[in-house]
Amino acid sequence: MSEKMNKKKNSDFKLVFQTECEDNVSRGVYSLAIGLSVIFGLFFSYLIAQIMMKTNVLYTNTQAFLIGGFIFYLVAAFGGSYIMNKSEKPAICFLGFLLMAAGTALILTIVLSAYTQTSIGNAFLITMGITAVMTVAATAFPNVFLSMGKMLGLSLFAVILIEIVVSLIFRVQQQVTDYIVILIFTGFIGYDWALAQTRPATITNAIRSAASIYIDVINILIRVLSIIGKRKD
Repeated sequence: MSEKMNKKKNSDFKLVFQTECEDNVSRGVYSLAIGLSVIFGLFFSYLIAQIMMKTNVLYTNTQAFLIGGFIFYLVAAFGGSYIMNKSEKPAICFLGFLLMAAGTALILTIVLSAYTQTSIGNAFLITMGITAVMTVAATAFPNVFLSMGKMLGLSLFAVILIEIVVSLIFRVQQQVTDYIVILIFTGFIGYDWALAQTRPATITNAIRSAASIYIDVINILIRVLSIIGKRKD
């Protein structure tokens, strides 16, 4: 991915930042649009996950849910990315973002269903704190974070490969990789925020940038929950 400097990460999306038909907004409005889009995407995914958990759809037919959910996730992920790529209209671009968030909600349903609401709330607060700190840091030192893209991508690829080998071949769960992945995606939040500030300040670009940061936040949330979360009895 040219904009991501070949960044490798879970649920990676190639977003095109062209703004030929859209007027620029102020940098303040642009940054606010990114933040609000991320927050809305998180709320939207959480709402869908809560509805699925309350209807017990996961437990009615677990195997069918996992297979169907995985297929829908792929369709939503790539479909949402395609819509965001092709449309220069903010409303259509936002619909693509929501489609992506809906697919992610299925992953969250599986993860969140295993933990207590208190654990979920605590993990969310920690994740939001990390996001806020890294946003401020990237605003203050953008060049530092922009130089980290390739290193972060390679680091994440290496960690994922190690996790696959350890979990599938040796069948051992290593919590230490959760901390490493959190650290990497923490860096990605700063990188994606700094990268967003180099693009033309349009609402469409704000939504596309928010999609990248949203994926960073979701990955941190899941890993934080894995570390501090208390599982249901």
